[in-house]
Parts: sequence; structure tokens; C-alpha cells
Amino acid sequence: LMTVSANRAGVINATKTGMAEANAGHSIIGSFGLALGGSIANNVIQGGTTAELLDSDVTAGGLSVKAINAAEINADNSLMLEAGSASVGVMMAFNSIGWDEAGLLNDALYTLLGEFSGTLTRSDAIASVESTTLDISGDIEVLADNRASINANLSNQSDAGTGQGSAGLVLATNRVASAASAQIDNS
Repeated sequence: LMTVSANRAGVINATKTGMAEANAGHSIIGSFGLALGGSIANNVIQGGTTAELLDSDVTAGGLSVKAINAAEINADNSLMLEAGSASVGVMMAFNSIGWDEAGLLNDALYTLLGEFSGTLTRSDAIASVESTTLDISGDIEVLADNRASINANLSNQSDAGTGQGSAGLVLATNRVASAASAQIDNS
């Protein structure tokens, strides 16, 4: 059995937690407690996997060509603000597989506009036999397996005292560009 294989696993496990608490103090102008907080997370996986047999002459009892690409992002982000008078929290999270990011400011702007920024780079699994003479007496297997996933959890909590104000903003984008291709061509 002749085997050509490529196996890649890219995993990001990211946890980000923020907390701010402000209690009102007393001064000449009265009491005021203000909590401000922000969190930015950017997780990126690029690259793919290729297993190929190209321009060859192969004689064997069997042939196996396998490309396995696993890309996984697990992101947990939380922000909690508590204040006696006012609290404001802003959370941004950008997760991508198979994209070259354009930068945090561009990501934020384009996400607000409902568009994508960055350059498509793909995170593919490719298994191929091309322009190869095959003399195989047994089984031939050409397999491409691609597992790309993003699991993202966001929590943004802003609390203020009775009759006071609080605000929270969450801006997030998750995107995946990947495929699996297995082929025998001109062989």
C-alpha cells in the first residue's frame, strides 16, 4: 500500500473576561459612580492542507491519498459592569478561518456597515492524483476531509443604580472560508 497524507489541526481556545465596578462617592457636586469597560478579541486561523501525487509512475498493491484539515476557534468573551450611577460597556469580537484580516478598525467599520473586510485566503483540504500513471492491484482511496468551525459566546452586562443609565454594545463577526476537494485527473 502506498500512502500520501497530510494532516493539520489548528485550534484556538480563547477566554476573555472583564469586570468593572464603581460606587458613588460623596463630593461638593453630589455622588456619582461611573463604570466604563471594553473588550476586543480577534482570533484568526489561516492555511490549509494538501496531499498530492503529481507527474509520477506508481505501481503498488493499493493507494491512499488523504488530506485532513481541522480548524477550530472556541471563543468565550464576557464583560460585566456595575455602577451606582452609570455604566457603559463595549465588546467587539472578530473570529475568522480562511481570511486575512484587514485590521481591527476596518473590521469594526465594515461589520457596522454589514460588509466584509480582509482578503480571502481559504483554509481548504485538497487531495489529488494528477498526471500520474497508476498500476494498482488493490483499492484506490483519495480523500479530503475539512472540518472548520467557530463556537463563539459573548456576554455584555451593564448595570446602574435605580433611576440611572447603563448601555452595552456588542459588535461581532464570525466567518469561515473553507472547502474539501478530492480528485483524480489525467491519471
